[in-house]
Amino acid sequence: MTADVMDLEPDWEPGDHRFIALLPDSYRELIRDEAREQLVALRALANRVGESEAENPDCNDSYSRQPEVDLAAFEKGLSRYLDVKYRLSQSDIELFVNTCFRGILADDLDLVLRAKLSRTVSRMLGKRDCCLPDGLPWRKVRDLIVRVHIDCADGGAYIGKDIRDAHCRNLVPLLRKCRNFLQPDDSAERIWNELGVDIDPTRSMNCFEPLLLLCQVLPTRGESWTGWLPQAARTWQMLETSSDWDSVWLGMFARLAKNQPLAVDWTPYLSIVYERIPSSFRLPLGSAAPQSPVERRCPAHCVFLLTEKLNVSAAAFCVHTLTPRNPESFHYFKRLIALVTNFFHPSNGGRWSSYLACFLGQFTSNLTARVARERSATKAGVNERVVGSHSVKPVAPLEDRLTDELLSEIVDLLLPLVQLGLHAKQGYMSLQAASAARDLAVVAPQLVIEKLLDAAASGLGSISSPHRTSAALKMLATLTPVFLDSDLWPTGVDFLPQALELTLPGIDPNDPSKTEATFRFIAGASARLQSLLANGKGKELSIFLEDYSHQLLICVFALLEALEAPPKKTKSGSSVPAPVLSPYIFAVAMENFFEAIPSAVAISAAHTIARQISGAASKNAMKFYGILVRISAAAAAAASGSSSAGIFLPLLLNQVLEEDEKGEPVLASLSDEELLWRLRMLAQACRSCGDVKPYCDRLVCASFLAMQKPSRSVYKAGGRLLRGLLEGLTAGKVAFGSGTGGEVEEGNVYNLEWRKPKVEEWEAAEVVLRKALNLAKETVTADGKVDLTDREKVFKALRMLHATQRGGRWLLSGALTEKAKNARCREGELLSKKDARYILTKPLAAGLGGELGGERESVAKELWAEIYSFILEILVCVEKERPNDSLLMYRCLEPIELAHDPFKRSTSGRMIAHSARGYKNAYKPVMEMKRSFSAEGGAGRMVPGFIMKLRVEALHELRLSLGAQGGYDCEEVYVDVLEGLKRLAVNDFPKVRDEARGALTRALRVCKPAQRKATITKFIEVLDKSAVRGPNGTCDYERMMGSADVLRASMVNQHLMRDWSLLRPVALASLRALMVSERPDAAMEINALYAKLAACLRPIGVEPLQILNSKLDGVDESSGNDLSTAQLHEFLELNKSLLTMVNTSNGNGVNSVSAPAIEGHWKLKSLVATTLYTNLRFAHPPAPEVAKFFAESMGSDLMALRQVSKKAMSLLLAFQKRRIEKDGADREVLSTIESVLSEDFVERLLRVLALDEGLDISESGDTDGFFGALSLTSLSKHCDGDACWALVGGRPWPSSWVARSRDTLSLTRVRLMEIIFATFGSPMLRNFSAAVSSLISSEDPIPGVTKENSRVFAAEVVAGIARGMRLEHSDKERNATQSDINAVGSWAKELLGAFSGHEGMVNGGTLIRFFVSGEEGTVARSVAKLVRSELFESPIVDLEAPAHSQARRLRYLHASIADEEPSFSDAPLDKAISELTEPHVFSHPLKHVREEIARCLALLSSFTAESIRGTYRQKVEQVAGRLKVQTKEDELEISEENKKKRSRENDSLSRWVSVVHWNGDTHSFGEFLTKLLPSLFACLDDSDPERVSHARLALSLAAQAKLNQGQIDRILVDCEDASKNRKGRIRGAVLPFLQVLGFSRLFVMDSDRRSKIRNIVITLLGDEQLEVREAATHTLVPLIRDAPAEAITETRTLLNLRLQKTKPKSRKKTKSAISLTTLVERHSAVLGLSSMVMSSPYSVPTWMPQVLVALTSCIDDPPPISGSARKLFTEFWRTHRDEWDDLKHSFNEDELETVSELLISPSYYA
Repeated sequence: MTADVMDLEPDWEPGDHRFIALLPDSYRELIRDEAREQLVALRALANRVGESEAENPDCNDSYSRQPEVDLAAFEKGLSRYLDVKYRLSQSDIELFVNTCFRGILADDLDLVLRAKLSRTVSRMLGKRDCCLPDGLPWRKVRDLIVRVHIDCADGGAYIGKDIRDAHCRNLVPLLRKCRNFLQPDDSAERIWNELGVDIDPTRSMNCFEPLLLLCQVLPTRGESWTGWLPQAARTWQMLETSSDWDSVWLGMFARLAKNQPLAVDWTPYLSIVYERIPSSFRLPLGSAAPQSPVERRCPAHCVFLLTEKLNVSAAAFCVHTLTPRNPESFHYFKRLIALVTNFFHPSNGGRWSSYLACFLGQFTSNLTARVARERSATKAGVNERVVGSHSVKPVAPLEDRLTDELLSEIVDLLLPLVQLGLHAKQGYMSLQAASAARDLAVVAPQLVIEKLLDAAASGLGSISSPHRTSAALKMLATLTPVFLDSDLWPTGVDFLPQALELTLPGIDPNDPSKTEATFRFIAGASARLQSLLANGKGKELSIFLEDYSHQLLICVFALLEALEAPPKKTKSGSSVPAPVLSPYIFAVAMENFFEAIPSAVAISAAHTIARQISGAASKNAMKFYGILVRISAAAAAAASGSSSAGIFLPLLLNQVLEEDEKGEPVLASLSDEELLWRLRMLAQACRSCGDVKPYCDRLVCASFLAMQKPSRSVYKAGGRLLRGLLEGLTAGKVAFGSGTGGEVEEGNVYNLEWRKPKVEEWEAAEVVLRKALNLAKETVTADGKVDLTDREKVFKALRMLHATQRGGRWLLSGALTEKAKNARCREGELLSKKDARYILTKPLAAGLGGELGGERESVAKELWAEIYSFILEILVCVEKERPNDSLLMYRCLEPIELAHDPFKRSTSGRMIAHSARGYKNAYKPVMEMKRSFSAEGGAGRMVPGFIMKLRVEALHELRLSLGAQGGYDCEEVYVDVLEGLKRLAVNDFPKVRDEARGALTRALRVCKPAQRKATITKFIEVLDKSAVRGPNGTCDYERMMGSADVLRASMVNQHLMRDWSLLRPVALASLRALMVSERPDAAMEINALYAKLAACLRPIGVEPLQILNSKLDGVDESSGNDLSTAQLHEFLELNKSLLTMVNTSNGNGVNSVSAPAIEGHWKLKSLVATTLYTNLRFAHPPAPEVAKFFAESMGSDLMALRQVSKKAMSLLLAFQKRRIEKDGADREVLSTIESVLSEDFVERLLRVLALDEGLDISESGDTDGFFGALSLTSLSKHCDGDACWALVGGRPWPSSWVARSRDTLSLTRVRLMEIIFATFGSPMLRNFSAAVSSLISSEDPIPGVTKENSRVFAAEVVAGIARGMRLEHSDKERNATQSDINAVGSWAKELLGAFSGHEGMVNGGTLIRFFVSGEEGTVARSVAKLVRSELFESPIVDLEAPAHSQARRLRYLHASIADEEPSFSDAPLDKAISELTEPHVFSHPLKHVREEIARCLALLSSFTAESIRGTYRQKVEQVAGRLKVQTKEDELEISEENKKKRSRENDSLSRWVSVVHWNGDTHSFGEFLTKLLPSLFACLDDSDPERVSHARLALSLAAQAKLNQGQIDRILVDCEDASKNRKGRIRGAVLPFLQVLGFSRLFVMDSDRRSKIRNIVITLLGDEQLEVREAATHTLVPLIRDAPAEAITETRTLLNLRLQKTKPKSRKKTKSAISLTTLVERHSAVLGLSSMVMSSPYSVPTWMPQVLVALTSCIDDPPPISGSARKLFTEFWRTHRDEWDDLKHSFNEDELETVSELLISPSYYA
């Protein structure tokens, strides 16, 4: 078979898609040939992509290079081919995927084209039948992503934000797709060994980048290797406090669990995963943990790879690890649900609600999918494991499949959450809860549906709780697909009448949300009714529907009357707006309902609506009444089998028309409002009532008479009637009620009936259209010419023309050109690439009038030409005679709808597609549950007929938009119209310009490439000429704004970005316009154009493009990829022109050859520099003049110009450095720059850069509006992405997890100096030496700059010099010498010694970090060693030195090791540890010194060398020994001075522990925490409230640490000892610590450890201090909430016994007071039982009634027992009051009576 000739497999056709078979037969027979032609055209391009052609390619996308021309046409054609549902054979998929990759992997391919190819190939790879035996080159895709989006951080060509986003948005999904098509020699093990070994959790740079790339490509489907799990788990646990890190790992775990179901024993990993899930919910820890550790985020330049969502992955993992064989997994899940249940309550909402809602929805969705697969596999007899693949869904083995018992337990856990979520105040939560309700009902209908329906019935019947009514309606709407499915719930139909009746009160004019929920339910229920009635089920519903439809219409009319009623006035006199209702929701509900009801009911309802509209007339509800008329007319027509015109048209026509004395028809004597109403209703009826031909004459008469009325609203309504009539005659659409049958068995075909215009209807439409056209001409012409005397007549004529072309678009479209007709594939003929490109873009068949051929085709052409010729005639006349009449010009443009505008995917079309997707998603769980195991395709093949109907309608709408529109074969008129639009697009009136621009840019989409380019060129010329000042010194601002608006349009802009011959002139023209635009509105337009160009700019190819060969292993040498030098010439000319503009422009923006360069306008210079910067690229070194311009501009007095030039110089030198390393590039550019950087210039440069101190770009990219939208700053942040290289000149810094302090040094300036000295080396230091020395030493080095700012700037310069200079340069003459090192070192020492104050100390620390983080072999590392050696000299803390010097030295010491690897041991760290923990240092009298000591000790804990850890361990033990809890005797013996010293040591300890855990460095600190914890508890025994606060914070953060089991055991022993301390402060401090520890390690600690925590807390319930007892009460609440049932029973029994044991004797028998011991013990029992009650604030567990009854006996006990009991009942009533009607059933009669006495008036006990 020849690939690109008309030859296909005999048993396969590309048009054989099930959707195609449902399209109208008026063009269905053309589709097969059309699909075959397009397929052959695609093959032709795929096989010969890149081959040169005899003629220059006529590219529709403005590409110049042959491969891009071919690939652009190929991508567009293939994308359209897939859009219209044509099929591809396996061989074609392989060929087309290969072709796409040949282009994608080409180095210099246009980024937008690459993004489009990636998107299209991802669509093919997502198809189930896609099979690629040879795999895909994922490594090349990865390298491409890294090069464009990650390595660009080291310096990359400018790419606009829109382009960058589109590129990564499509390349990253493609990389993920590649993991399903690995090459034969690839495996999961090989990929893990290739990428996984590079993951280093200790460094932020090496932590995320390899991990994110690994997660994209690591395969988990098939029999892929799972040996990576143990190592992955270990690596995962090495980094804490990072949700980004957790989400990536959990995503891979979840994917493996899903694709290889239960192939792995997940038991060892459950605790690791479940420990991290609660943190993803953002649950509050309350006052026990006021702060959380710092979140470690993914570096900014890698964020785009972060595609996993933690909640989504957590839900998937939880579902796919459940198995009846291992109850441990369900045990973990059960504990997780118990933890979050209370947070689902509506009154307990917060930031966590959305996360919990997402988890719930995702869990039930995954659960439904898993259960459906397992049940279908079991039913099919497949009992072994089915491993997931690209085309096969995974299924667990029989023994691991979810049993009914396990599912019952899961449902019992989740159903309460669903019911709570439905009442949530947050919309997202209620939406997800409703979806979860549907999913659970699908999984276990017998357990769920009846409960939910009962709850719904209760909610709908509730009068006092409107929120319950709204929740019930939402649930019913979502549950409809399930409970009305007889296979899932046989008795569901029985409930439907009751549900429909109960929902009618929901149509409430005063509550739009409830009304909308009601209509959503009616839409869903009616859609299901269609299936039931069509399948012969539920016939008894017919009688009910007759009565129900009557009631529904009454409610709807009442609702619409409320819309019609005048707004009510409030007491203040303001108006209350009418309720808001979505017309779309209303239309869907009514259409579904009328399609469901029986024929007789539909006809009766139509009569009722006709009577209603005949007596109404109002504007407010017109749209809704129109919807009712259109739908009911269609329903009645379908029911009667012919037409419903007799119901609506005579009634309305008789009201609109009457006869005059002569018997001539005239409009009735009605008010304008009444006339408008009836005409609009007639228009709606005409659209759908069927055969309107009998009434055609009267309708035309009514329309024409209305158009003669002076009232604008009336003659517009007449136009709408004409439009509706033409649509009713010619529009092809699905017949009403067609396709509403029930589910179709697998393999069967749906049937759709289409309403197709008959021959006589086409003819009638033609007659009507000609009459309207003639009438329009008669209205505005006199003596054969257009007469503009009467504007209203012109308006009416234009409205009529608009109605004719809009309503008659089916009649006017479809005519093909001769070229389109002849562009066909012929059997056995070779297809040229030019013809192939044309075939792929020519119009498709869509059942339009011109497609019928013969007379219809000629009529379509003739009428379109005649209509638009007349529109153009009016337009030209208006321009000539009334050039100042803007309104008339605007009206002339309204009828113009060119290109795809008449059939563009309008709002209604998009709504159809949206509805189809929404219904499909709603029914998908039901269909999956009923789908057989081996069924072909997905669940979408089994959706009910009404959904399939919507999907086919959406496809038909798409084909209409791709058909041959009017004017396609009328080139002469089309060109004339374009010329008129060009003129008006630069008109003086803004509204006229906007309308013309819209029509023009849409028309340019389909015009010839040469026409398009000529049009764009013309507007560039207009923009350029408008920037020339006239004799009066002003510009033509209107033309300037009009041309800029056109050039800014997306359609035009994309062509500008692909052609240097267009981009160069538009760039120059926009700069000239910006120079002279003084009017604010003109400046804003030009600014917007410039910003749009910047946002879409990318490197445009200026050299031959070489695509890959078919094997993707090398460049295709055979293709003729030669490119003319025109593009390169344009590129170079742009730079020359820009420099010329600067050198020849004076301060007024007027070109002057004699004007010196220094006089150039400041704005022009900055903009030229910005444009030159965006043109820098690696492949083409800039001209020496450009390099000189940037070098000199760095020293400019213009701040904006300096800013741009600094960035440009950094990028230019980075490129040049790489060029030299690659191929020894020419050094002319470097020589030019070096010649500029003389000693005198450097002095000036440093002076002006120092002036920028504090004004430069912030490292976060915040511009502060500092030089507006035209600055490079704004360009970088808003057009080139937030992580743009231009902002900081490199990757994020620092690379370690030690965060950068809040210094004032500019990383940008440091990197500028770094790249300068990395390039020029030692000789450049001689030019800088004197200036830097003066900057550091002089008292007033730079006028206008403070000494402190001068010092900061000097630090930036010195840091850059040190980081840039290399000991071994590529040019040996530039090697750094020892004298250079000494000079830089002396500068560094002088600066570090001069910094003072806190800010100076911070800046000095950052300077040291710059030195330490320098590359190996640079002067920075030598200086770092020198500085570090002095810092570690003893004594580190010299108590005799000034205080600020001590703190500064410690900060410097911290900075000197902050960026070192954990294995670092070159410095005497053990010596530092020893000295810092000495008592005289650790108890330093100054707080800020102690803060620095704590920082240093915290950092030193992260180093792993054994000698260092040994010393650290020893010193920790010494500190713990010194600060151990004191006995009473020790306190008596200690002196006052030693007490103060101990207090200061306690403060140092608290800060030390706080810093460690605040920074998340707990992985290596756990063993030390166990030793320090007793001393940390003792820190609370202090009289200084600030130190106590620090100790509490340290305990709170330490409790959140990720500790292992052994460490937890030792900590629990310490807590138990502290709980027995004689001091109440220490005992009380144990409680919040245990509360946080119990929560954060909930899934790690076993039952014994959790029991130990509870026992400690219960013990403290009996503490002698009341404050401790009450604190224990709050701590016990979450412990009981998260405890298993056995522990709850045990605790309740213990406390009940204690309560009974301490029951006081009757007061009548004895008057002795209760003993203190008994009082405390009884109080502890009351408090403990109160904690149990408060642990379930929104429910009543089975044990709670007995506890409450027991507590009632304590109401009259002595204080504080009685107060605690009363407080409990008050709190109980507050949290349980809303649901008390339901909750009270949990009590028996006696219990309820006893408890109710205390709940009647809770305020009495408050």
